[in-house]
Amino acid sequence: MRAETLSYDLLTTPAACDHHVARERMAFQPDRRTLVSLITSGQAMARPVNGAATVTLYINDVAVPRTHAMLGWSVQPDPNAAPGQRWFMIVFNRAQLVNTWVIEVGYVTAAPYCLKCGGTNLVADYQLSSSGSWRRVHGLSKLIQRCLKLVLTSVCPFYPALVCSLRNQIGKKGGSHFTSSDAAYSVSTVLANLKTIQTAQAQFQTLSPDEVLASVGSVTASADPNDPRVVGVSVALTARSGAKQTLDLGLTKRSS
Repeated sequence: MRAETLSYDLLTTPAACDHHVARERMAFQPDRRTLVSLITSGQAMARPVNGAATVTLYINDVAVPRTHAMLGWSVQPDPNAAPGQRWFMIVFNRAQLVNTWVIEVGYVTAAPYCLKCGGTNLVADYQLSSSGSWRRVHGLSKLIQRCLKLVLTSVCPFYPALVCSLRNQIGKKGGSHFTSSDAAYSVSTVLANLKTIQTAQAQFQTLSPDEVLASVGSVTASADPNDPRVVGVSVALTARSGAKQTLDLGLTKRSS
């Protein structure tokens, strides 16, 4: 008999960005002491450094301490930077003769230069726990995620019964208007399927009361007066634990 495993979702809830540049490839300038980024031409480093103490230097994937007897280095202000800007450069204490090294640096940059968050200060990357394992979505967050997936999915060729008709009804031709009754029917139908799924799931997996959908309360919908293709939908949910959550969605008509 082939063993079956239950799937799970990893936590990607938006969190504060650390603005950390993991590995930036560097090369020696002609003096064989000063490093320059391989992806920039204006400054020695591709992005400003937010705190010289955050800089780590790697040679052939090994972190090199600043006080190393032969490979010691320091972080110094970039003389080409405009006054008041945090542009730095990395300089070895002595000239280095080896030219086959792979040199990389890691550091914290400023938000406007961060490629991870694009200046938003938030990222939705997979998150790790303090022990180094992947963090999983659980509890009420898990229930909300599952409800959102079903309500926002209007087309699925693999599971056509597990879709919601909300977006297909927006902006229908022939003068039909999208109402709260339409929204309530569509949402209640697809979330009733979720309750059936969870009942079957509970036979093989223990679910916390916060993860189990108990009931769907009021569902309201209101059209944007300036754009008939946009409808705001609000759904009141109650978990088996008694916890309540309201989902507020802004839906647009699905493209043909």
